[in-house]
Amino acid sequence: MDHTRWCTEHYRSYNAVENSYTSYKGVQRNCVSPFSQGTNRTDQARVAHPEAVIGRADVGLSATVDARHKALCLARYQSYNSQDNSYQPYGGGPRRQCR
Repeated sequence: MDHTRWCTEHYRSYNAVENSYTSYKGVQRNCVSPFSQGTNRTDQARVAHPEAVIGRADVGLSATVDARHKALCLARYQSYNSQDNSYQPYGGGPRRQCR
């Protein structure tokens, strides 16, 4: 139940029957929440508790990228790198800044 609520709150196109949502590019993706089976505890903490995202690896990251922003980017992009605030686009190409 928590998983469904989390996915519904994060993705307008979330379909609970299929546990999927449609990305902005029209790609069907499975929803992975902090309550998903198989999600490790580190990922759960990062998504459920944004303040936990800031760690030693983030030293030097611009102060404008706060913990909540990083947690949202981590939840949205599996390839998110908090050190440079970037992700790898699904279709390839250069890394992009998470906004």
